[in-house]
Amino acid sequence: MNSKKVNKALSIGLCAAVLVPGIVSAKEFKDVKSNGEYGWAYEYIDVLSDQGVIDGYPNGNYEPANSVSLEETFQLLKGIINPSSTELRDAVTKYGSVCDQKGVSSWAREAVSLALARGIVSESDLQQAKDKDLIGPNKTKYPDRNTVSVYYAKGLNLSATGDESLLRHSDKDNIPAVTKGYLASLVKVGIFSPTGSDGVFEGNRPIRRSEMAKITKLSNDYAKATGLDLEEKTIEGKVILATNLNNIDTIITEKDSKRSQFKVDSNTVYKQGDKTVTFKDIKPEQEVKITYAKNGDETITGLAKKIEITNSEKKLVGYVTDSSSDNFTVKYKENDKDVDLTTTDKIKTTDNAKFKLAKDAKIYKYGKKISERDLKSNDLIEFKTNSTGEVIEAFVYPEKGEVTGKITDIDQGTSSRKESITLKLDDGNKYTFYSRKSAGSSSREFRDLKEDKEVTLQLEYKVVKEIGKAKKSDYIVGEITEAEEYDRADGRDIGYIRVKTSEGRTKYFLTKDTEFKDDTSNAKNPQQRIKDLKGETVKLYLDGEKVETLTKIDKRKAIDAVAQIVDVKTDRYYDEKEYTIRILNVGYGNVSVRDEFKFSTSNSFDKWEIIRITGQKSAGDLEDITIQHVKYEDEKLNSYDYDYKKDSNNDDNYNIKWK
Repeated sequence: MNSKKVNKALSIGLCAAVLVPGIVSAKEFKDVKSNGEYGWAYEYIDVLSDQGVIDGYPNGNYEPANSVSLEETFQLLKGIINPSSTELRDAVTKYGSVCDQKGVSSWAREAVSLALARGIVSESDLQQAKDKDLIGPNKTKYPDRNTVSVYYAKGLNLSATGDESLLRHSDKDNIPAVTKGYLASLVKVGIFSPTGSDGVFEGNRPIRRSEMAKITKLSNDYAKATGLDLEEKTIEGKVILATNLNNIDTIITEKDSKRSQFKVDSNTVYKQGDKTVTFKDIKPEQEVKITYAKNGDETITGLAKKIEITNSEKKLVGYVTDSSSDNFTVKYKENDKDVDLTTTDKIKTTDNAKFKLAKDAKIYKYGKKISERDLKSNDLIEFKTNSTGEVIEAFVYPEKGEVTGKITDIDQGTSSRKESITLKLDDGNKYTFYSRKSAGSSSREFRDLKEDKEVTLQLEYKVVKEIGKAKKSDYIVGEITEAEEYDRADGRDIGYIRVKTSEGRTKYFLTKDTEFKDDTSNAKNPQQRIKDLKGETVKLYLDGEKVETLTKIDKRKAIDAVAQIVDVKTDRYYDEKEYTIRILNVGYGNVSVRDEFKFSTSNSFDKWEIIRITGQKSAGDLEDITIQHVKYEDEKLNSYDYDYKKDSNNDDNYNIKWK
């Protein structure tokens, strides 16, 4: 071997310290010969010693069987990474005090700070190393091969999920799961052997100076041969997707139509201004700045070290799925020119996330300010977020609703644009709603309406389904499937219930004025814990979404169903008509499809008309029922759909077919 110079490593930059600090020997190592026991390591030791990366002991020996310390491991990695002076200075500024707290030797302070900044080692890992006596001038323990292989793979930005089929060690089952993926990546690029020494990996023993010389030389060769850029880079763009792909948290961004994909790990730092956030706070449409390092995995751009949310101010639209204090969850997309809200067809959403409300956020439903607790599942919501991703304003359009306002404009539409009507509502803003008829329709929906007149519209989202007040049933009956009481009443709502009826499951709000009754026990105004209502059958008198009166009733008597009038008889003496109805669809109650019932009323219905009946059944007869007309061309109840076709050859004017 050639003689070595003390300071040569400083100029080359591969490593600034010897494996074991000591007096440099300027002669061949007496215990490492090309034809000796460690002949396999001769070439690696020879090259690295010539470069001044490693040295021997004052007695002229290299001591190839001695163990390598954790601090020496990071020092060697520092040389391979070869960081810029700026990166190294920033790393020490950020983590130098951490190194001091953990007892890192002064000569290894830069290397360990760099490892922390690069995410090769975490602060908790360093604390464990201190607890195990692996660091510091007086350390007594050495890292094992499992640990060193993981750190080297991370230092080279190799994949944590390498192909484990490459590992052919006989003790493969003893290798920790966290090590296998990294080790497989090292094997793939030729730094570690697929079989190890004598067919075993021996991951639990310390790594020897001879072995470290080999993997350090091969790692440096790999970095140079592949042009691997270990310098950290930054990129800006808009988040397209933040999700888990193949059990790996992944972020995809786009800038100037070019997409980039980044893997994140437990060491990735997430920031939004001065605030530390998490992976869950990264949402599509946000603008981000990502600091990353190139990765051996060719399928991705790199490993994200730091993700900074730079702007979350967006206009979004979607459908509410849940809401609670100070936030709501919504399936959404960007509210751009491709969004068509002139029909009842649901827009195609791309993402699902929970959004927090800003302190002064405002939510409006048809011009009236509401709270987030007033939101219902499937409500259409158009909303804006600020630069921190919080909602600052939202406009809500229920799946079915009613609005009253003064007409400010009527647009007759064109062959390509639907007819529309604009109303000024309570908040002073103008809201536009659209005809249910298609663009270019020969008949006008709003032909009888005039500007400056007040009108009431029945709506499905932003589409006018009917002009005028809705005909609502006096009450509903159903089963309470969910009941929650608020921890703190705000002077208005004290809780809510979700009730199953023929129209599905609907949320209603209980207030301090709600009256509670119990027909099953004849109790008047009983003391009632809201959470105990779950599972009860009830009759509700409503004021919109608020419950005026809640009465417990006998489950065996309750009924809520859709029926068809199949026969009509007139009693002239009593001026009443007796109707026979046939059940078509059961929303709730102890009745079955095709059951028939009779009832008498002075109200007039046509034979074959479709109705919804809400009430009670006693001794096989209907009593105390409410009837609501149902327009089936617009309705889908209980997830069934019906097809009505007139048949002149059949006494039953309409054939009812299940689709």
